Amino acid sequence: MVRTQGWQSSIPGTGRYMGLIALSSLIAVYGWAQGPISATSNSSTPAVQGTNTNTGPAGLFIINNPNSTNSALFGRTNGPGIAVRGLSTISAGQTFGGYFEVYSTSGIGVFSFARATSGNTFGVIGRVSSPAGVGVYGVALPTTGTNYGVWGQSNSPAGRGVYGLATAGTGTNSGVWGQSNSPEGRGVYGFNASTTGNAVGVWAETPSPTGRALFAQATSTIGNTTAVWGQVTSPSGRGVFGFVPSTSGPSTGVWGQVASAAGRGVYGYNTATSGDSTGVLGEAVSPTGRGVYGLATNTVGVNMGVLGVSNSNQGRGVMGRAVATSGVTNGVRGEAISPDGIGVFGIATFSTGNNIGGRFESNSSSGTGAYGRANASTGTTTGVIGEAVSPNGRGVLGRAIATTGTTIGVRGEVVSPAGTAIWGVASATSGTTVGVRGQSDSPAGRGVFGLAPSTTGITTGVWGQSDSPTGRGVYGFASSSTGVNYGVLGQTNSTTDGFGVYALGNMGASGTKTFRIDHPLDPENKYLLHYCIEGPEPLNIYTGTVTTDARGYAVIELPPYFEAINRDFRYQLTVIDSSDEFVLAKVVQKIQNNRFVIRTSKPFVEVCWEVKAVRNDPWVQYYGAPVEVDKPESERGKYQHPELYGQPQEAGITFTPALPTGTPNTP
Repeated sequence: MVRTQGWQSSIPGTGRYMGLIALSSLIAVYGWAQGPISATSNSSTPAVQGTNTNTGPAGLFIINNPNSTNSALFGRTNGPGIAVRGLSTISAGQTFGGYFEVYSTSGIGVFSFARATSGNTFGVIGRVSSPAGVGVYGVALPTTGTNYGVWGQSNSPAGRGVYGLATAGTGTNSGVWGQSNSPEGRGVYGFNASTTGNAVGVWAETPSPTGRALFAQATSTIGNTTAVWGQVTSPSGRGVFGFVPSTSGPSTGVWGQVASAAGRGVYGYNTATSGDSTGVLGEAVSPTGRGVYGLATNTVGVNMGVLGVSNSNQGRGVMGRAVATSGVTNGVRGEAISPDGIGVFGIATFSTGNNIGGRFESNSSSGTGAYGRANASTGTTTGVIGEAVSPNGRGVLGRAIATTGTTIGVRGEVVSPAGTAIWGVASATSGTTVGVRGQSDSPAGRGVFGLAPSTTGITTGVWGQSDSPTGRGVYGFASSSTGVNYGVLGQTNSTTDGFGVYALGNMGASGTKTFRIDHPLDPENKYLLHYCIEGPEPLNIYTGTVTTDARGYAVIELPPYFEAINRDFRYQLTVIDSSDEFVLAKVVQKIQNNRFVIRTSKPFVEVCWEVKAVRNDPWVQYYGAPVEVDKPESERGKYQHPELYGQPQEAGITFTPALPTGTPNTP
């Protein structure tokens, strides 16, 4: 049936109409499924055409049966043409080639279905010729709820749920553009329903060496914005997978960028609580490529190039793998432009247990598990900084698991003459904190090894510092109660000017002070020990032998610095004589001008002499040499060796609760 307002023309002998025009706001062509409307044309002109010169629709097709699943308007072509085509000829303004609308809460505004179960089928293809055009543009108008700008789905193994192609070779064009105004909406949402296999929610690919497989930008400058959010349900799925097939050039698998100071360039979240889950997996084939490159361009604030979170006890918040076996590859590279920024920041928020803020591993025999480099040539830069909030946490934990060889738990290296190879800070003011702890299970390993390769300057292999009045700059503890172990062992290859251990200040010991050498009579099996002489005064001792002259006199010369560093001189003379006479010896002139004079009762007598003097250099004059001192408040009621007084070890001044002995969980 046909209703018109204005004029109409019929096709003779057919009962059909064409070329219908409405001059009002009514409908030029109105049809419903109670009687057929059909037209046939043998020319290039339309078989049915409705024209409305006013504001009403040109054609309206209605199915009145609410139980019908048929189509009010059905277009079909038996050739390579277009079944249904919408064309807006206006060259300016917000025009629409096709506009579709539904009122159902579960309805679909536009539904495109590619029935072929194989081949490169397309559910929807959007194409524009304008350099600034949009291939497919979807807008979800509600500002709340979980709505979708564009939803595309394909059941074909090689199909595309949504495929957008921008053919222009220049300009800022978009193959697919998704936008949502809702705080919880999705501009583009990719969903792979398969719960197994290497499922991909969104796949982005570019053949350009400098192109971006996926570029996402969150333009909001405030709030916890997310440029790219990837989520999968499969334990072996990928939230976001970026792959650049180019094997050269500064290619980027996934590039994330935000303008917000609290935003995320890339945020990967894997909800699986078990299995080998991955929040973000980045992979690059190029020797100089980046598996994942995160850049936070804001130069202030606590921004993050990459933030990865995983709830799985075996998961990875961020895992970067560079599969190239040569070249300066980067599994994960973090870079911050801000002077206070962080290139890579790892935080384990759980306040107990052997958690790890960041763990790095290399399988190469000459590889580096963790490499930190501060390029700035000025300022207080840090190659690697480790921080733990837990009282039993580790700021930095280095562990060499090899049980043989010259392994290194942590190695720190600097090029600057005034640099620090390793700097560890435990900021907690209580508890058994550890600034740097190194552990090695190898018999020849090093728990901590510091190397300053510079051959000039006052370099430091390992620097220990404590600001506490009762703290230790470096504390060495050999926990074994048997064997010849060492709390601290110092060694120097310089036999003339070097010191194995040197104290810049007082040196003390609660036990004996000895020298130990290989026993001269049995060097392979025994040591020989000699002990220091103790006294309540800091004494210097000078000895020698002299023979008196024909008159029985002898002048003994002391070092030219003697009187400058000594006081309270004490003399001792011993005569060496084989005759039957009893020979006497005495000091006839005390020390003056660094010399003294002796006399014997017989000429030409050999005399052994000894002078003791109290040390009186500027150090002793300034600091003194106390003998009896009161214990500080923090040490009162405690003992250096409580076992000597029948007290438990907890009463010891140096008693420290046992440090954690567990090893980190192996990912």
